[in-house]
Amino acid sequence: MGLPVFNKERGEIPLEEAQQTAAELANRASYRILSQARPGEMLAVLCGDFKSLYGEMLNEWIKGARVGPCMTKGVKTVHFGISDGCEP
Repeated sequence: MGLPVFNKERGEIPLEEAQQTAAELANRASYRILSQARPGEMLAVLCGDFKSLYGEMLNEWIKGARVGPCMTKGVKTVHFGISDGCEP
């Protein structure tokens, strides 16, 4: 997950503040989504709900913040329901 470390209105955001706030908001968003999950609900749906809620919460803390796609170099993104041709 990325951290909002700069904003036009606030300027530079201290790294520790960004880390603490992003972690706190991620915990709150995941708790809310998972505590309302129904048995058998697809993880992809829950992940999408988490991403949306976390994005809203993050944007309330720092205007313009957004949650982008996972783009870590060397880490392959696995999409649900899409075969990569390596299934057993």
